[in-house]
Order: sequence, then structure tokens, then C-alpha cells
Amino acid sequence: MEKNYKNKDRSEKLRKMVPISEDEINDLNKLLEGVDSAIELMSTLVQPFDQEIDVSKMSSTVDGENYD
Repeated sequence: MEKNYKNKDRSEKLRKMVPISEDEINDLNKLLEGVDSAIELMSTLVQPFDQEIDVSKMSSTVDGENYD
């Protein structure tokens, strides 16, 4: 039910901003549902920051190497 409410709200906002067809709205809603799902999944993977982060254990490079 929440997903349908979001889509309806998004559809109304889109119609006010730009001329857009129903097919385009449906495609955008599918894309945004995927983004919403990805955000929800990623939020479960991120550690909570309720304590100080030990940066000495983090990598120094994008490749995961630690030169410290």
C-alpha cells in the first residue's frame, strides 16, 4: 500500500513539473521503486556510527591497500 501511495504522489508531482505521458510515469515509477529498494538494502549493510570509528583499520587506497 505504501508503494502505491508513493507512486501516486510522485505521479502528481511529475505532472505539475513537466509534460509527461502515463507510460513515462510508469517507467519512472519502476525505476524509483528500484532505487528505493536499493536504498533500503544498503541501509541494512551500513554499520551504525554510535561509537568512534577506528580509521587505522580502513584502507588508504581505493583498492583496499593500507600503507599506514
